[in-house]
Amino acid sequence: GSWKVKLGTTNVGIADKFQRIIESMMLHVGRSIKTPMNSLGKLPVTTVEVSSPILMHLLTCMGVPYGKKSYTVRAGFSLFGAEDSIRCAYLAGVIDGDGCIASNALKPSVRVHSASWYYIYDIMMMLRSLGVVSSAYAEDYVCKLDVVTAGSTHGYSLLVASAADVSRLGRMVGEHAVKSWAHLTVAAPVRCKATH
Repeated sequence: GSWKVKLGTTNVGIADKFQRIIESMMLHVGRSIKTPMNSLGKLPVTTVEVSSPILMHLLTCMGVPYGKKSYTVRAGFSLFGAEDSIRCAYLAGVIDGDGCIASNALKPSVRVHSASWYYIYDIMMMLRSLGVVSSAYAEDYVCKLDVVTAGSTHGYSLLVASAADVSRLGRMVGEHAVKSWAHLTVAAPVRCKATH
């Protein structure tokens, strides 16, 4: 059989970062760009693909399940015992892939969306372990224009709403992020320190 790891995204920066990580492991990467059939208002999807049983094993050990996982994905128990810098890098990827950063000067916020309640809960607990307060809740995605879902009319969201918590989160994940935190006037990145 084949052992494939594939990432599809409309954000070229995320695709580039994933490709650099894979190539740093001395693995061959396939890359393609496809424009959706009904392309009006839709961005092209960049797909990065690698075939590697070792990478599959590593991802499985980190808690990334095989196959479709929109409703069942978890953050992975190994991450909760990882160094703060690793958790911060992971959270940067979560926000890049499934989140949005609102730049309202008076009320900045960070949201993360998922079809999996357990994933949102894991992220909330990981943020809490790093001293960032967030809330998690169910919501109807149909009413939200900024959320894209596939075959699902509801899901779950996580919200970091305090300006102080958004700023703290930005300092922790900014150096790892693809999405820009600069418009939030977040200070230079600092080392993550867990609060227990």
